[in-house]
Amino acid sequence: MVASIVRKPFRFLRPERLVDRDLKLVLVRTVPADPVKRHVPAYEFEMRHPGKAFAMGSIRLRIGSALTLRYAGHIGYEVKRRFRGHRYAARACRLLLPLARAHGLKAVWLAVDPKNLASQRTCAPVLPMLPTLPRQVCMKPLWGAGA
Repeated sequence: MVASIVRKPFRFLRPERLVDRDLKLVLVRTVPADPVKRHVPAYEFEMRHPGKAFAMGSIRLRIGSALTLRYAGHIGYEVKRRFRGHRYAARACRLLLPLARAHGLKAVWLAVDPKNLASQRTCAPVLPMLPTLPRQVCMKPLWGAGA
């Protein structure tokens, strides 16, 4: 007998305060899943300096299986050119890990273009944080795992 799988409806969580010194992540919108386009639910944040209204960049956390996100990754980011060099992307990734865990993600994938050295450097400081995630974590190509 085949048991039917009952999935709970997805519920966006209220992120905790996401601040690391001169970096604050501000939730600007949540994006519901779109099964037709095969898109998973996502959180979109702006990277801001605390007390400032302008965005230094953006970061997105997608909530879904590693198989679904094998190419897009769970996390995507962009830092505006004039704000690069302050490790904002790496620090923002670290700030999102508790939210990813709260959604039960057993792996977090970060899609990195092997030709993009700046993006590869962004991943390196995040790697020491990974032991706090379940053992299934490995890299794709620098960070992630199959879940």
